[in-house]
Amino acid sequence: MQPDSKIGDGIEIIDNSKATIEGNIIVKSARFGIYVGGGRYYADPTRTFRPSTVTMKDNTVSNSGDTGIWIGDSKVTLENNVIKENTEEIYIEGSAEVEIINNHIQNTKSNAQGKFG
Repeated sequence: MQPDSKIGDGIEIIDNSKATIEGNIIVKSARFGIYVGGGRYYADPTRTFRPSTVTMKDNTVSNSGDTGIWIGDSKVTLENNVIKENTEEIYIEGSAEVEIINNHIQNTKSNAQGKFG
């Protein structure tokens, strides 16, 4: 993806995936730094995806066009991540199960800052 692109997510995990996202630096994604989706597909509500199971550890997500980490209807563990300078830092939707351990949120535009988990 080109820097300052108007489309695309840094990392996208969907439809019954099992994944570990570890040790990444994700900067200036057009929309979401990391997108983990189950349930209805954002771009086409007639499509649905099965929940995914994801561990995100030791990542830095910054300056995304929208949300740093977006989680919908999936099981996710967030551990030791730095999430900063996004419009929204973490967005959780639907029946998502999220465990948050020792994450740092900094310089957010939504005024939620500090250590979480």
